Amino acid sequence: MEQLLYNNKIREYLHYCQENYTEAVRAAEEMFPNYYSRLLLTSDDTWGKYGGKAEEAKREKNIELEIDILRSVVEANIAYPYAYERLATLYGKQKQDEEAYEVCLRWFDSDHWKIPNAATTSLRLLERLEKLQKRLKT
Repeated sequence: MEQLLYNNKIREYLHYCQENYTEAVRAAEEMFPNYYSRLLLTSDDTWGKYGGKAEEAKREKNIELEIDILRSVVEANIAYPYAYERLATLYGKQKQDEEAYEVCLRWFDSDHWKIPNAATTSLRLLERLEKLQKRLKT
């Protein structure tokens, strides 16, 4: 598994995490001990502070407020993949491809994507990132 990650084979690593979740968690804890300890120390439930507000804005169809809230979460580097995925989706709906691309890139610039329980969302973000790369190059 470590070889998949360090050979820049992100998709294969994420599929491995989905297919071998328990083993992937144990391996990730060993491979990324600093991340796990930092995550435990900094888990101040920031998503809990913002998540309800973002969901309320979504229900009220207040897209600008939802974007502002999600942008705050992403800028704070919160380990909650939904915020990144939702923000990239909202930017995409507004034809703001560069902003959507930056959100996806930010996810993969963080260590969050390496955690096995984020594999499904990380795969969706990876697909979006690749599509946006192609679109922005043309």
